[in-house]
Amino acid sequence: MKTRFHTIDTGQPCYLIAELSHNHQADGSIALLLVEAAAASGANAVKFQKRNNATLYSAAYLESAYGGPNSFGNTYGEHREALEPKPGWLRSCGEAARQLGLDFIMTVFDLESLAFCERELVVDAYKIQSGDLCYPDLIKAVAATGKPYFMSCGAATYSEIKAAWTLCCSLGSPFLIMYAVSAYPTLANQVNLRRFGQLRKQLGTDQLGFSCHYPGIAPSILARAMGSLAIEKHFTLDRHQPGPDHAISLLPLELKELRIRLAETDSFMGTPFAKGEVQEPEAHQRSARYKMGKSAVAARNLKTGELLQATDVQYVSPAAGINPMRFERYLLQPLATNINRGDYFELRHFIPEDV
Repeated sequence: MKTRFHTIDTGQPCYLIAELSHNHQADGSIALLLVEAAAASGANAVKFQKRNNATLYSAAYLESAYGGPNSFGNTYGEHREALEPKPGWLRSCGEAARQLGLDFIMTVFDLESLAFCERELVVDAYKIQSGDLCYPDLIKAVAATGKPYFMSCGAATYSEIKAAWTLCCSLGSPFLIMYAVSAYPTLANQVNLRRFGQLRKQLGTDQLGFSCHYPGIAPSILARAMGSLAIEKHFTLDRHQPGPDHAISLLPLELKELRIRLAETDSFMGTPFAKGEVQEPEAHQRSARYKMGKSAVAARNLKTGELLQATDVQYVSPAAGINPMRFERYLLQPLATNINRGDYFELRHFIPEDV
């Protein structure tokens, strides 16, 4: 999958998304600082959210009381509207992101928000949140933009994920399924990365990422080791600010640490064995292979023409000759030359047509 600045695929560095969610506090200056800090911390992309609250929620839900330390209004509608990013500073953040080499991603919660983004912003990729996994109209509309998108699948059943996957595959635009757990914060025993591996196997694809709501970085590192192509983490400048997402967000130094650990994980993972061809051990393993491996030597003095018996062979270190697994084929074969006790067997010791 190709974005404006990055290729997201196997063999590429992990694509790291800094999810800014509501952590801008509805303040454009804070939002800009978040974009700059994300770039300095090693992110590949920043992500904002866009809602058309008037049509997204029912009137009763918007009018419901919404108090508490993380509330930005007396009702849920007031709270949501207070945190909605303003078009002007949102455009400025997109411009700043691109100048810093970051992709500018938007999560759109409804068709009106998608239309706004296409009309008013320069968006590099979209995110479809977990709650819309079963909303085909929005998925189709996002895919119709032709831009790459991320499809989150928190709180979904496997059959729902499979249906969404099948739909996305049919639409033609590049996408990643983002494994997620819709619990904020996600506890350690709720992360359930076995399901990430299950999706990779049962969907038959490597095009998977991980949207992590666990407060630390450990699950993200494990997910990368399991093949995740992208990691999404909430990002903040201050976890003590009011708002629902700060507590699960990484600070700049933590995001930087995650980037370092992801690169380290890639080093640990290395390359797979070659298939269908002879592969020599790497140079850094050859010394140990020679020192600790075994080869076949003659257990007694043997003469030309003798049929080699198992009791005529010893296997000793270092590995200077034919290894035990390959040597079994030479048992009961006639010798082409004499060989003295303790000498390593070589191919020249056997009659060629019998080898």
